[in-house]
Amino acid sequence: SQRKPTLKDLSHTVEVSRMPDCATRWGRSGFYTYVLLSEKSTPEDLQRKFPAFVEQNLRHSHDDDEMYTLSMQPLTSIHLYSHLSGELEPNSEVQYVYIFSAVALLILLVACGNYVNFATALGSKRATETGLRKVAGASKGQLVWQYLLESVLLSCSALVFALLLIEIALPAFNRLTTLNLQLTPLSQPLEVAALFAFAILVGCFSGAYPAFFLSSLEPMRAIKGFLVFHSRFGARLRKVLVVFQFAASIVLLIAFSIVQGQLRFIKDKKLGYEKERVVVIPLKGQEALQNAGVLKTELLQNSQIIKAALSSEVPNRVRRHSTAEWQGAVDRNLEIYHLMIDQDFLDLYEIVLLEGRNFSEQSSDGTGAYILNEAAVQAIGWQSALGKK
Repeated sequence: SQRKPTLKDLSHTVEVSRMPDCATRWGRSGFYTYVLLSEKSTPEDLQRKFPAFVEQNLRHSHDDDEMYTLSMQPLTSIHLYSHLSGELEPNSEVQYVYIFSAVALLILLVACGNYVNFATALGSKRATETGLRKVAGASKGQLVWQYLLESVLLSCSALVFALLLIEIALPAFNRLTTLNLQLTPLSQPLEVAALFAFAILVGCFSGAYPAFFLSSLEPMRAIKGFLVFHSRFGARLRKVLVVFQFAASIVLLIAFSIVQGQLRFIKDKKLGYEKERVVVIPLKGQEALQNAGVLKTELLQNSQIIKAALSSEVPNRVRRHSTAEWQGAVDRNLEIYHLMIDQDFLDLYEIVLLEGRNFSEQSSDGTGAYILNEAAVQAIGWQSALGKK
């Protein structure tokens, strides 16, 4: 059996506890397990063996009433599709990819509609040009290719300008959103080719209607400046595009204001602890852990460092959790997330205690004292946690 860790232990090791049997005890789940299958194996074949494996090795690792199940997931699906507790880092959501893709598509459709309206508005000048070219011997196919080529060149020029704009604005965007996005396509030939292929497709899509409509004009009527876009179909198309542009712009403006409010909330929300002037130094390796207390003492010798503390984790990322029981609990327990701290932790992060006192190095706090947050007290159902077991 192992004794409970104390604050004195923490000052030397910054570890919650040591598990000498963790390498041989199947019930320990504090590890990230990766499996590389052979070419002849499939995930389905391996998963069919899991129930028998669990029955043989995990059934009696802990209490008999605890149930274990094993499952696998592809490594490439973790970031967007995994929402398990204790991930190595916060994951994203595939829904975000769909949302941002939909917004990008909506903006692109607005741009395409704007180009069609612009080309339509200049139809009178282009109609005269088209008539003269037809009189000079140009075929309908040649005119279609000319107008499509103009649209494609404009689309590709817009792509180059957009890439330059992203490269300039990306550092400021990363600072605003605390992300680390990078523009990588320029270093990948296939991705560059895909971007320009998409730009060509957009150019053909937006330029198709003006190209085919202008190329179908009768030469004499076109030279006289007869604007065919005043036809019923042309007028109706222009109205639909204008209404779509305005509606899409309003939706985007509303969405932008909501996102801006959310970013402001994330940036300015008071989390209940000081985070702006705190530097976290992860300690890795047995030697570093054993000398954590010495490191803390040395850091405090620096006049530029006001406070220092040791903890097993940081306030915004507590991953350790255990089943907790308490005085007065009847057939009910909770999964409590917890971390070990020293007596300077609350002071460093400027965390205010609503009642009770901080840990003390001169007492026996390290053998079984806890500080609960409001959420834990409310989940248990206590009016006050002072003196409770």
